[in-house]
Amino acid sequence: MLDFKILIILLILSYFEFKADNMEITRTDKGYVYKLRGDVFIKTENYEIYSQIGTYYEDLGISELSGNVLVKGKDYFLKSNYLRYIQKNDELYLSGNVHLEDSIRIIKAKEVHVKNNFSRAKKDVYIYLKDKKIASEGDSGNYDLNKKEGKIFNVKYIKIFRDSDTVDIRTHYVDIFKENLKLKPLISLKTMKEFAKGDSLTYEMLKDSAEKITIYNNAFISWENGEGKADTIIIYYKHSKIENAQFINNADVKTKTQEDLISVKSNLVNVEFFESKVKRVICNELIEGISEKIK
Repeated sequence: MLDFKILIILLILSYFEFKADNMEITRTDKGYVYKLRGDVFIKTENYEIYSQIGTYYEDLGISELSGNVLVKGKDYFLKSNYLRYIQKNDELYLSGNVHLEDSIRIIKAKEVHVKNNFSRAKKDVYIYLKDKKIASEGDSGNYDLNKKEGKIFNVKYIKIFRDSDTVDIRTHYVDIFKENLKLKPLISLKTMKEFAKGDSLTYEMLKDSAEKITIYNNAFISWENGEGKADTIIIYYKHSKIENAQFINNADVKTKTQEDLISVKSNLVNVEFFESKVKRVICNELIEGISEKIK
């Protein structure tokens, strides 16, 4: 056994190098085992890894590190209590209060596996999308950094943070895409003034602080002094305020304006809002309609 103390050692093995304050090298039947202590540093083609304690198994090409583990990738960084690095496949397995962050997302979980910019998280998973200002928690999930796509399973909640309020969504499953979110089922969607539900939902961020929410099958939404249901409902928001709601196929809308009580059934109803209150109701192919003046 060789014991080096306070002396920095550097080994280079085809895009793999490591060093530490103290190193013990043990020879086994299968190869050398390097035990590292104090300011451990490992550099690969894609990562720089820092920790307090580490072990490198030469025959397996595997490193195990613990104690304030920090991984710096090309476009992101990770923190954890424990890391297992497989040199051959360039894979990272992290556990214990894992934190992954880049310019687009933050992922927190008890366990994270990273390979080729694809990350898979398990146990108490939290994902925050910085560009969309969306946070979610679930049992497990994954994210492809190259495609900017991911999934979240057994979702506890989704929150969309706006300037003036927060959209609170309850569902079970979420697909994350570069341009939108798709979730199923839509158990509930709540804002300060609206409530919605349906079989599934797509959320899109548009230009100039606009949002588009599409609810499919058994779609329902209620707002101040009104409600409506249809096979599909498309809702547009601007600066966190509802501007328009389109009810498509089997539409049934009941609402109040400043002067009227309105109830319509049609295959297409368009409700326009101003300051979150109904401004106008436009109906095509009217099946049934009632309008009464408020006394």
